[in-house]
Amino acid sequence: MLEYGFESTYNNVNSNGYNKSIRNGTISEALSRYPDKGSILGTVATYAGYKWNPESKIRLAAGLRYFHTFIHSEFSEDYDMIPFSSVDISTGALTGSGSVIFYPRSDTKFSVIISTGYRAPNVDDFGKVRAKDQEVTLPGNSLKPEYAFNAEFGAEKTFGGVVSTGFNVYYTLLTNAIVSAYSTYNGKDSLNYNGDMYRIVTNTNSDKAYITGASVFLNVKLNEKFGLENTINYTYGRDKSNDVPLAHIPPVFGKSSINFEKKIFQSELYVAYHGWKRKENYGSGSEDNLNYATVYGAPSWATLNLNTVTKLGKHLQLQLAIENIFDTYYRVFASGVSASGRNYIVSLKATI
Repeated sequence: MLEYGFESTYNNVNSNGYNKSIRNGTISEALSRYPDKGSILGTVATYAGYKWNPESKIRLAAGLRYFHTFIHSEFSEDYDMIPFSSVDISTGALTGSGSVIFYPRSDTKFSVIISTGYRAPNVDDFGKVRAKDQEVTLPGNSLKPEYAFNAEFGAEKTFGGVVSTGFNVYYTLLTNAIVSAYSTYNGKDSLNYNGDMYRIVTNTNSDKAYITGASVFLNVKLNEKFGLENTINYTYGRDKSNDVPLAHIPPVFGKSSINFEKKIFQSELYVAYHGWKRKENYGSGSEDNLNYATVYGAPSWATLNLNTVTKLGKHLQLQLAIENIFDTYYRVFASGVSASGRNYIVSLKATI
């Protein structure tokens, strides 16, 4: 089966910033988060994919995609800390993927996927201006696109139609990975912003980085009404060029649940959990919000939650849920705010 298509997008982004006194309402100028004279971002892409089954036990797929992006951003001359007035990017790349799925038996599955990826810098990557945690992020006009080369292997097995288990492992090599790094401006590594000194940070390209990980699942069908589901995920990433951890890499996380279903009623009682994120595994810069962690890093946490859905008719259903039943205090890794406490959800959904 052949699939193909074409897509195009156009975005116009405007950003303004100001300070407003909560005492007297006085307004003064402030740096905007993104280029203050506006940005234009556009993309065009064409793609094609083909799937075929040479025999009942083998399924093959392959695809190609060409993607081109263009960006134009302008900065006001009022900000002398930005050493350029505009950024222009026009770049494209051809990416592809191929997969093989093999069923030696009806209850066994193996899969292999090889793919390449591409991501051009966006306005947030090169145009962000932000002061946070004694660091100030300044724009950069020399960012290159990221390229990714990915390999993935998975296997699944079902035992007697009752127990199903499987795993997936992957490795992604990144070239020109966009990372946050300390920088200088006019020969200095810090600048005065609103009366305080901030260390200068910019996004830059790292020659090589990698992300690897694995996921495992185990599901058990206890009877016609009850079932167990379990998943766990592990991710590890490192900037090889600078020999530091990559930012935005979550700790071990997973979910275990017991499900019940009978006619018009469904329920799920589940535990969501995250492991420790040690301080030494945080990415450089302030992207992972290390300042909100403890002196050792982000502690592990787990919450108990209940979700129910009742069908009230062909086009109407009621959802009742309680999140974080034990009102556990925790903060999701890299979040700037603590997670919510015990949370009640009541919703009514109607479809036509």
